[in-house]
Amino acid sequence: MFIAELNHPDFSQFNLTSLRTGVMAGSPCPIEVMRRVIAQMHMDEVEICYGMTETNAAKSLLKPLQDIYEMLPNLKMLLN
Repeated sequence: MFIAELNHPDFSQFNLTSLRTGVMAGSPCPIEVMRRVIAQMHMDEVEICYGMTETNAAKSLLKPLQDIYEMLPNLKMLLN
């Protein structure tokens, strides 16, 4: 959904300065999408949620962190 919003033809016409947080879930978030969400949507407190349908939506919720690399588990391999 964030990718669709960022790529919306009228995206630049919306005032998103009041945004600060949101939830990303459903699949791993590419680092470039996370950077764009933080920069262009002003959402520097994004939370990433993990779970399975069988466990009733969200099973784990990561709290917002300063470093987006810590936030994206699919990049932990690069940090080690």
